Amino acid sequence: MSQEENAKTLVLVIGASGFIAGHIIKQLCERGYQVRGTVRKYKKENYEYLLDLQKRQGQIEFIECDLTKDDNWDEAVKGVKYVIHTANPMPDTDMSESGGFGGGSNRNKTPLTDDDYIKPAVDGMTRILNAIRDHGKSIKRIVYTSSIGSINWECWDTVGTGKKIVYTHSGTWTPIGRCHVNFFQIRFTLAEQLGFEFVKKHDKYEFTTILPGLVVGPLLNDRKPMSMTSLQMCLNGEYPVVPRIQWGVVDVREVATAHVNAMTAPNAPGKRYLLVGECLWYKDMVELMAYKYSKLGYPVPTMEPPEFVVKLLSYIDPEIGNFVLPINNLKRFVDHRPSVEDLDVIYRPPHETIIEACEDLIKKGHVRKPPSTLQRAVKKGAIVGVGLTALVGSVYIFGGKEKLEEIKSKILG
Repeated sequence: MSQEENAKTLVLVIGASGFIAGHIIKQLCERGYQVRGTVRKYKKENYEYLLDLQKRQGQIEFIECDLTKDDNWDEAVKGVKYVIHTANPMPDTDMSESGGFGGGSNRNKTPLTDDDYIKPAVDGMTRILNAIRDHGKSIKRIVYTSSIGSINWECWDTVGTGKKIVYTHSGTWTPIGRCHVNFFQIRFTLAEQLGFEFVKKHDKYEFTTILPGLVVGPLLNDRKPMSMTSLQMCLNGEYPVVPRIQWGVVDVREVATAHVNAMTAPNAPGKRYLLVGECLWYKDMVELMAYKYSKLGYPVPTMEPPEFVVKLLSYIDPEIGNFVLPINNLKRFVDHRPSVEDLDVIYRPPHETIIEACEDLIKKGHVRKPPSTLQRAVKKGAIVGVGLTALVGSVYIFGGKEKLEEIKSKILG
């Protein structure tokens, strides 16, 4: 469609403050669409970065909607032709302090269960679909941001089989009835299934899902997306080692393109699109980062633990047992052809995306400043000093004063 036609088309972006949503809104504005974004609480100063994306005055409007409440959803869907649902509701935790999904500090200081994470996503999808059914008469298609977590990414069917190579495609579903399948995978799987069930009952609507992998890339504002926590922690040296797993890396701009094109692509209704540019071993990712940033003082880890260590740790840490162990040393071949053929996605080289993401994390203050050359030298000197002290002590204990004097005389001549 032309810019003039798009200007008459209203797109509802649910979860407008999100990392992916921001890039979707940017591309919608560039193509001339009218955008309505849902946010939980609207303060203009918090969304100036989105308003700056407008190509004409009034191209973006906001409405306060919360996936855990009924308020305003009826108004949100009125006059809309396309819905892009990107919201990923979480319980009241501080995910900015999290090293992974669900690891943030709990502001309410109450124990959290899997249901605390699953219920907001399922109930939120139900609210949206009910509002569309009752008040979204003009809506044609819904595009939902799901996740690779809903396509059996952890490969539960290979656990214990010794299989080391898998072919991953969008036709598989996560077996949510299995033990150890975590809330992250369950919530996306259930929400997706609700959407497909909805359009079976109400066939005037169309439903498409986007299943991105590890979404990284440039930031539109100063907030750090949860998907870039692993890069942040590597730059900060918070991991001593990295497991032998593969990440399905995808650029956020490609994810945005897939969503926008999925609104109108003739072959998209009823389909699930896996979005992974390339699967990279974690070690290859960090070695790329280390090559660029270690010389600047950033303590990027590059060592992999032996497989038996991962197995031992899985008994201690459930996240390692659930997220890492099933895919440890597992090589993937990912089929992203449908996203290329139907949605015209062109995947960037992943190393470019990773470096762009790291640059923004550093520039926007999400990474600690590296120690100075002097501090690094002192630290190395301290380590050497401790090592020499331990060596001297060992010689003295096991060889006595005479052996120590003998070694000293040989060194000093």
